[in-house]
Amino acid sequence: MTLLGLTVVAPGSAQLAAGNRQLGRFALRVWLGVLLAAVLVGLLALVSRTAALTVLAHRWTLGLLQVVLLAFAALWAV
Repeated sequence: MTLLGLTVVAPGSAQLAAGNRQLGRFALRVWLGVLLAAVLVGLLALVSRTAALTVLAHRWTLGLLQVVLLAFAALWAV
């Protein structure tokens, strides 16, 4: 149950604690990258809501988001 709780809080931390450390570090880096991107978009939204919505609704951003979500699904299965 502890490892499951670690995974819910920070994906990859359970692998760091009790499994494949290389996969755990990779998953944790990806998770931190996603959190950093969310914080940056949040800060942009505080400065200019229109700019944040433009960035989020852009074709490249939506395509990148689609790839990231598919990668998360594949990593979750691993």
